[in-house]
Amino acid sequence: MSNKAPVVTTQSAVFIMSDVANDRVVARILCAECGKRAAFVESVPPGLRPHDFPTWSEDNRCIYEQHYGASGKWHFIFEGIGGGNGFGDDIGTEAAERIARGFADPLTYTKVHTAGLYDDAGFCQRCDAPYCYAHWHEFGEGFCPRGHWKSLDPHWSPDWAALARRCSGRIQQPLRCFHQRQLGDRITHEGDRGGANGF
Repeated sequence: MSNKAPVVTTQSAVFIMSDVANDRVVARILCAECGKRAAFVESVPPGLRPHDFPTWSEDNRCIYEQHYGASGKWHFIFEGIGGGNGFGDDIGTEAAERIARGFADPLTYTKVHTAGLYDDAGFCQRCDAPYCYAHWHEFGEGFCPRGHWKSLDPHWSPDWAALARRCSGRIQQPLRCFHQRQLGDRITHEGDRGGANGF
């Protein structure tokens, strides 16, 4: 594997990928509006270190090697629009393969959506382009620069009835009416996964 990642340009955003052929994914997804980072996605194969490991502080390298690097499992590191998973999480081979398929060139919303990330790595379904935190908040929480809305909350659910059942009826009608008044016809939910995490 070479240390230099090829640069792949798709639409107005630049995606830097590394060794996707071997299921290792390193993706720096840049905002289509400003070029700032929208998301960072990396799947680290068992026995290997993260792509940017040599640039980490000595303390962070020690923490990773003590607690994560010796597990013998795939490791997934993610920084999205509103948060990430820090040093990462162990994942199975099936999840690593799903992420590799989702981030194979060319990157599109449809493909990235299959990876199962709660924020689709910053991609707007209708624009088929990624945006950074600032550009997902241009018209308020969760609106892209073109006015399309999506939930950026990993715990949000579009299914009010199911949510009400889970909360034993504690969700009241006025809350639903408030959201409809606030957002009206601007809502164009970005997925059919049921929950924002896809689970």
